Order: sequence, then C-alpha cells, then structure tokens
Amino acid sequence: MKPARAFAAIGLFLLLAGPSLHAACTSATAAGTFGFTTTGTLILPTGPAPVAAVGSITFQLNGEVSGSQDRSVGGAFAHETITGTLTVNPDCTISLLANVFDSSGNLVRTSTIDGVLAITENTFAQFSRRSYWPME
Repeated sequence: MKPARAFAAIGLFLLLAGPSLHAACTSATAAGTFGFTTTGTLILPTGPAPVAAVGSITFQLNGEVSGSQDRSVGGAFAHETITGTLTVNPDCTISLLANVFDSSGNLVRTSTIDGVLAITENTFAQFSRRSYWPME
C-alpha cells in the first residue's frame, strides 16, 4: 500500500473510531495542586448565612488529599486544613472524602463530595458538580 493510501486509511479509521476512543481517568488524571473558591449561602438553624472561602488543595497519585482554606460563614472567619482521600473511577466520576480541621487541629467536619472530572486543554481538573460541605 502506498504511503498516501496508508495515511488515508489510518486517518479514516481514527475519524470513525475517535468518538469511542478515550483515555480512562486515573488518580494521575487528577494529580496536582489547584486553587479553589467557594461562595454561596449556608442554611443554619438560625437562618441563612453567606459563606465564602479561598484555598488550595493537592491531590497525590496515591489518592491522598491535603490542603487549606480561609473561610467566612456569616462574618465568622476561620483558617482550616483539609486532609482526605480522592477516589477516581475509570468513567471519570470521583468521590472526595474530606476531613476539615480548625487552626487548633480539631476535626470540624467530614464531608463526602461526589463529582465528575472535567479535563480542559490546560489539563485543569475540576469538580463539575456543585459540592456542599455541611456544617455539622
């Protein structure tokens, strides 16, 4: 087969098979350090309160998670650290189990956040579902 025909055949195959070919997500897909922000309203027993946070989080290849955030709920400020585990499934669904600690090292809450990894051209990983961290 001549080179031009071979390239044409390979190109046609990739064009037809391309939509069904995709890499499966792994912990390596999500590995890295990322910044995040949170804004919204938290419904407390005393009524709604504005919430805002900014922080960074690191996902390790082995699924370990670490990070920190500075947050305000109804004007009450706190610096918190985050540890936990990230599970990445081949279909790119994820589950983050996050333990949040106050500045004294006391466990404040544990949250499970489910979502989907969305990988952009810059290989930026993000949770594509809104995640609510209950104040327990």
